[in-house]
Amino acid sequence: LKMRETGVDDSKGPKAIILAPTRELAVQISSDAELLFNHIGITSMAVYGGVDYEKQASQIRGGVDVIVATPGRLKDYYQKKIFSTKDCCLFICDEADRMLDMGFIDDVEYFLSKLSPDTQKMLFSATTNEKVKELAFEYLENPKYISANPEIMTPERIKQFAVICESTEKLKVMLGLLREHQPVCSVIFVNTKIVAEWLQYKLQNNGIEVDLITGDLPQTKRIALVQRIKNNEVKALIATDVASRGLHISSITHVYNFDLPDDAANYVHRIGRTARAGAEGSAYSLVCEDYGHNLLAIQKYLGENIPIETFWVPDEFLQVEDKAGNPYKDPTFKG
Repeated sequence: LKMRETGVDDSKGPKAIILAPTRELAVQISSDAELLFNHIGITSMAVYGGVDYEKQASQIRGGVDVIVATPGRLKDYYQKKIFSTKDCCLFICDEADRMLDMGFIDDVEYFLSKLSPDTQKMLFSATTNEKVKELAFEYLENPKYISANPEIMTPERIKQFAVICESTEKLKVMLGLLREHQPVCSVIFVNTKIVAEWLQYKLQNNGIEVDLITGDLPQTKRIALVQRIKNNEVKALIATDVASRGLHISSITHVYNFDLPDDAANYVHRIGRTARAGAEGSAYSLVCEDYGHNLLAIQKYLGENIPIETFWVPDEFLQVEDKAGNPYKDPTFKG
């Protein structure tokens, strides 16, 4: 801003680049940035695939101060010389560990290699692993490591519960929990798309206002869906782990793990969708013979100071009637 006011800066290239692993997170960051920047004359935009290529390219050519992008689309624009990094003074990689998980780390390294040594580089990660440290060691000059509440792996205001049941009982348990809790807004995590579609059918046909977000849902629908849940138009959102990062919805009161995740770190990411901005939240996990073995690893990961209250499924939940029927015998079912 000072350079612009003095007439020193007249370039159209981005002054800051922020990389995010998913389109939803890029849109979220860009939306928050606009709220901050609009009052001080800084321009920003989200760049991601699946939308009009030339329209985004034209906007970048016209000049933008801050670009928030997924790696693939932005790399394509850079290689086609739509923009340059010569004026970039700040580079941020958000969810660096997720970039590794999703196979984007080569693109991240590509941009790091194109930046000036004077560019400030920042990596943000929900978890710290050796690969993230290796990336920092390779591309960051004398990096400073900052941990936010390193001893507290989950928000203090989240009450955690584990319900022991059989896999054939999980639907009734889920219906019982939702009807008992009447959550303002909730996220139900599953491990596979097949289970997500099955569970959506079952809950919808049992009178639960629910929708679905998975990795292969078109990005325009995913963004619209996230907005609907923010507007309280959806009471329960079924999600695979693609949505366990980047969902910043303050009204989420409950998180349910219909399936326990195979990765203990993903458990932390999942339940972290609730108890935002000082609010309280609850997390319930269904522990069955299919994924119950993951509970020990999760408890070990959390440590002794973060308890998960465990109990057997209440008898009244097992009396819940499933009115949905078999989705695979329903011609309207698209699973």
